[in-house]
Amino acid sequence: MFDFLCRQYETAGFKNEWQLHHQGGPTGYTTRDCIATPNDSAKLVPSQALAWNPSITGTKSEDTIIITDNESIVVTAP
Repeated sequence: MFDFLCRQYETAGFKNEWQLHHQGGPTGYTTRDCIATPNDSAKLVPSQALAWNPSITGTKSEDTIIITDNESIVVTAP
């Protein structure tokens, strides 16, 4: 999943921007249960909440997402 998300930066013309700010990770009672990195071995499971922080220099999104067996549901307002 991490590799897929990083490729989205490249597709949008910002190949290495993901390296300039943490991308987020599973969330619960703390801000992040762990932080997503290229070598992270954490597994995502259905009904898990993710706090995701895609960023490009000068802008950042703070999204909360619930993953299911079939889809990802963004629960924060755009």
